Amino acid sequence: MWKGRSVKRAGVRRHPHVAAPLVAVLVVLTVVLGTPACAVALSPAGPMPLGVQASSEVQRPEVTGISPSQALAGDLDFTLTVVGSDFVQGSTVLWNGENRDTGFISSTMLTATVRSDDVLVAGTAYVSVSNPGPGGGQSLTARTFTVINPAPQVVALEPDRAWAGAQSFPLTVSGSGFTPTSVVQIAGIDQSTRFIDSGKLMVDVPVEALRWAVGLSVRVYTPPPGGGLSSSQFLWIYDDSIPPVTTAEGLSSLWNRRAVTLTLEATDVGRGVERTFFRVGAKGEYSAGNKVRISAPLDHSNDGLHVVQFFSIDAVLNWEEPAKEVTVGIDTTPPTTTVAQATVTRGQLLVPRYRVYDPVSPKGRDALLQVIDRSNKVVLRSFLGEPSMRTWQTGKGVTVDLPKGRYKMRVLAHDLAGNAQSSTRSAVLTVT
Repeated sequence: MWKGRSVKRAGVRRHPHVAAPLVAVLVVLTVVLGTPACAVALSPAGPMPLGVQASSEVQRPEVTGISPSQALAGDLDFTLTVVGSDFVQGSTVLWNGENRDTGFISSTMLTATVRSDDVLVAGTAYVSVSNPGPGGGQSLTARTFTVINPAPQVVALEPDRAWAGAQSFPLTVSGSGFTPTSVVQIAGIDQSTRFIDSGKLMVDVPVEALRWAVGLSVRVYTPPPGGGLSSSQFLWIYDDSIPPVTTAEGLSSLWNRRAVTLTLEATDVGRGVERTFFRVGAKGEYSAGNKVRISAPLDHSNDGLHVVQFFSIDAVLNWEEPAKEVTVGIDTTPPTTTVAQATVTRGQLLVPRYRVYDPVSPKGRDALLQVIDRSNKVVLRSFLGEPSMRTWQTGKGVTVDLPKGRYKMRVLAHDLAGNAQSSTRSAVLTVT
């Protein structure tokens, strides 16, 4: 009999020192039977010993499916659904062994965020699940996720034409579904390709492809997985049989009293201008260049008309013929003027006779008749138009409403180059 205070019969009789022997018994049972001590009951109706609690280990998960199971290279972030068994709160989806943000749906379903850099390039990834401890661990099964290349499409070329015999030049291929592994093919031959983005590739068109007039097929090939060969666009190569066109810039008027510099501008629709030639005068040798200067020395030694002839050739020696030409007039000599004396009744028409003389210009740019009184004041003006040079002219009539007396007349004029008269020979006008 245990000494000490007892409890009611309906309860369990227990001595304050009974705990230690019971723990020893449980340890022995665990060692002998290999059974956890917490799983051993003292009797069908007896309670668990004090200090011993039940535990359950987390199971190792199993992955039976994923959705989707593939994506296109270059896709944005997306949600992956993982189906299996024995998933728990804290389960983590692994992408090639690396944790991904995971959402717990149920013991048979998880979701995970697949990042854009996970599917940047084509290839294979393995999806598994890891459960936390105790127990748990990584699933023995994994599912394969395939990243495939998109099918390439070519929609435009820039430029889309060239000239036979041209040098190599960069070609921009525009479209969609391009990847860093995409290759541009010209006439079926792979070219060294520069990836710009999913809609643009660049290559250098080889000189060998530009020898003859032909249509060159341009396609894009992207290797598996996925990918494929695009439809063709054509780079058209033309024969250059069109000569250049040259124009002369810098001549504002035919006649000039200062030096004139012409700029010869040549354009070519083919392979481009090779060289421009010019000469001044209908005889002599041509010089190469695109600047022509016609001098205007003060000694008047270059006064007169100068014919400038010019032409250009292109890179395949198409000649511009016949040669173009432009005429440049140089006049540094001012005109002189003369007017004949006249008598007119007051209130009647004065019809002046005058002459403008210039050794170079064929006519005057303008002429003006002036009538001057004794105080040297201009009292009457009449515009005479554009008179011919070196001959006597009859001006249009002008009504004279001046007091009777004697007046002085003179004519002012400019030649076509803008030179003002150097001298005027005046005459007397008598008003009666």
